[in-house]
Amino acid sequence: MTSSDAARVRAYRLDLPAAWVRVPLDAVAFERFARWQRRRLAAEAAWSRPAQRRFAVVLQQLRNDAARHGVALASVWASASGADTAQGVRAATCMLATVDRSALATTLPLTVHTLLAAVTRSGGGIDVEPPAAIELPGGAAVRLVRHHTDPTDGRVQLLGAHYLFPHGDGARAAVLNLATPNVELGDPMLAEFARIAGTLRLLNPAQRARADPADAAVVAA
Repeated sequence: MTSSDAARVRAYRLDLPAAWVRVPLDAVAFERFARWQRRRLAAEAAWSRPAQRRFAVVLQQLRNDAARHGVALASVWASASGADTAQGVRAATCMLATVDRSALATTLPLTVHTLLAAVTRSGGGIDVEPPAAIELPGGAAVRLVRHHTDPTDGRVQLLGAHYLFPHGDGARAAVLNLATPNVELGDPMLAEFARIAGTLRLLNPAQRARADPADAAVVAA
């Protein structure tokens, strides 16, 4: 295998907790999935209307994000056992995607430094923490933590942790977006998001070939 092959990313591996559920990316299958999720959680506890609305917004935001090109994985976690929270439900979403230089409006190779510059000048929320270059087990990355107001329902606030991992060839980057409407649980949710981000691995062709074909944690890049 050449050095170029070793740098090329063929797949991602992300270990999500067992309670997280993969979301189908097909539009029709997604609508069936969303109805099933609402029925499942409604059977666990009596939801208030605000809780139902917030969860519907969380799912729709995930669907909107997943409709973009390059999405490899979308997943959601929700529990009505968190009815004591301000949102009436504990929920979070995960999306793993690939972006290229055009998506980030740059002609420069995608490195930690160029990604850091791109997210620093990007809008779409209020920074909770300054964008930072960090080292994770899966490699060098950029972390961005922001509060977002959902564009479809201004009453719903989201806390998002975004991780960008440049690929070895500088043409693409993996983007891991994790978000929750439970902004009042910011510290524990961000800690869980950081733990999940720490499991992401970028697999080159040889590593992809050695991966178990039945391993659901491995998705094409």
